[in-house]
Amino acid sequence: MVAEGHSIDREDEYLITRFVKQGQNSEAYRSHFDGHLLTLVLPIQMPVDKTRASGELKFLPMARNQPKFEMKNIFEKILWKRYASEKGMAKLEGLREVKTEVFTEGKPLLFRGTTTFHGNNFLADGQGDRISMLCHYFDPSPSFGISNILRKIRG
Repeated sequence: MVAEGHSIDREDEYLITRFVKQGQNSEAYRSHFDGHLLTLVLPIQMPVDKTRASGELKFLPMARNQPKFEMKNIFEKILWKRYASEKGMAKLEGLREVKTEVFTEGKPLLFRGTTTFHGNNFLADGQGDRISMLCHYFDPSPSFGISNILRKIRG
C-alpha cells in the first residue's frame, strides 16, 4: 500500500485502549487529526443514557486534504487546534457538517485519520465509564515527523 509516494509498512500500527472516567474533563474535546491513514474505533463499554453528554465522537470527514509535506501537516494541525474545545467544536458545527457517533449499537467505526478532524464530547457524571480500543494503521509521515515525535514523548 502506498500513500502519496510513501511506502507503507503492513506492521505499522499504533494500538491504544482509551479508558475515560465519567466527569473526566481532561478527555473532552481533545480534537485532532491522527498521524495514521486509518483509524478504527472499537467500542468496548459505552454509556447507556444518550440524553446526556456521553463522550460521543464528533468528527468531520475530509476536513482537509492529505498533507503532502510535513511542514504543511504541522501547520494545519496547529491551525485546527482552535476547534479543540467545546466552544470551538460548536463554532465548527456552525460552519460545516460535523457528524456524531454515539456507538449505541456497539459497531466499530473506521475512518481516514489523517484527514478527519475528530474528538469526543464530555462524559457527564452518572454516565459510567467509557472504554474503547483505538487502532491506528499506516503512518505516512517521515521518521522526523510530528506524529512520530509525539508518540515518542507519550511513550
